Amino acid sequence: MKASSGIIFESCSTSHPSRIREALLVLALAWTAACSPKIAEIQIKGPPSSVSSSRLAPEATAVLGSLFPVFEKPGETLQLRVSAFNRDGAYLGSTPVEWKSSDLSVATVSADGLVTVQSSGTFIVSATTTDLEPTLSASLSLRAVIVGSVRIAGQDAELGGKASLQRGSDGAHTNRLKADRARTQPLELALGETVSLRAEVLNDRDEVIEDAKVRWRSTGYAVSVTPEGEVEGRAIGNTQLVAEAKGQTARIDVRVVDWRPKGRASRSRAL
Repeated sequence: MKASSGIIFESCSTSHPSRIREALLVLALAWTAACSPKIAEIQIKGPPSSVSSSRLAPEATAVLGSLFPVFEKPGETLQLRVSAFNRDGAYLGSTPVEWKSSDLSVATVSADGLVTVQSSGTFIVSATTTDLEPTLSASLSLRAVIVGSVRIAGQDAELGGKASLQRGSDGAHTNRLKADRARTQPLELALGETVSLRAEVLNDRDEVIEDAKVRWRSTGYAVSVTPEGEVEGRAIGNTQLVAEAKGQTARIDVRVVDWRPKGRASRSRAL
């Protein structure tokens, strides 16, 4: 077309619409690549406030792992998941990962992050991305403490018997003291005499669990027992002392007499 000034203007050509579409597509892809969020970190999550990050040092990961519950039963499970974040900490959803357990004898982990406990021990669950380059990883330290039995320390020395592990009618293991003879020899106490007993709690691998809590009780009124295991003869008669931890028990028979056993002058002793 011709303007009044005599200058000729040409309109944009519309004869190649496909080229315009291609140019717009290239621009859109370039903008998407430049502006789309990029995953910079993954975190393993389970219960609230319990997180392990790929940015954390191993020792920090172990500390955070302690926020998760300690497993107490074989077959217990925990569902874990992975969350992805960009460099600014913005949540980007989930991302495909490969799960692994450091010790399959202690716990396994399925392809979707379900942890299943097998036995006592400490294990590390790790997640590694499968479709990112470079790959990202996160790990989490978890612990299982499964009580297998309880035993009262000093039983053999005091009663001259043999301790053996038996399974009760309820399926629980019970540590009972058996004498060399057919009958059980009870622990004898004089009226007013005290004796300190100590109970050990073992896991399902027969390892002593440090700082395990034990609950003491007497089945009768012949003795009293403190939470620390100090026993006092209170009335003439027979009873049983029971040490219990997480459903597992150890028992010892006690007889209170009105005379002091020969050769024992002290009113207080420890086993």
